[in-house]
Amino acid sequence: MKLILEAARYAPTAGNEQSWRFLVVCKKSNIERLRAGLTTWNKRRFDELYSEPDRREEQLMETMAQFDRTLSAPVFVFVFVDTSKYPDLVGYDGALAVENMMLMARALGYGSCFMTSFFPERVVREAFHIPEGLRFVCAVPVGRPTKWPTPPEKKQLRELMLR
Repeated sequence: MKLILEAARYAPTAGNEQSWRFLVVCKKSNIERLRAGLTTWNKRRFDELYSEPDRREEQLMETMAQFDRTLSAPVFVFVFVDTSKYPDLVGYDGALAVENMMLMARALGYGSCFMTSFFPERVVREAFHIPEGLRFVCAVPVGRPTKWPTPPEKKQLRELMLR
């Protein structure tokens, strides 16, 4: 894990502020505390979104199945940025650090992904007692996949070029 975090540390950053902060979570009890918060949050959300109890329950069961898959990773890195300086730019800093982290993870034979909306900032803050002044960027689960997924199709370079 140290090499993965070292790679993140070398990402470019606005004004060389190095505003990123990493919370590495590998204790199952901490992941379970997060799961409980996510479950409560989603129950409330589905109560607001769906009037039929069967639809709410179905949606919650699907979401819990996704949690089971995602939260099975042995390590999570929660990435935050300090917003005290360059508040409009630090989000980019965080994303650049995550990119380096994910590239190093892959080079070392680990899988990872950039997860945002699956982990609402308020729930992550409460679960891990994150101080004010730090903004959540994403969660990065890291582990060895049972099988590597097929990469999604990508547009041709010519489709991405401005003329």
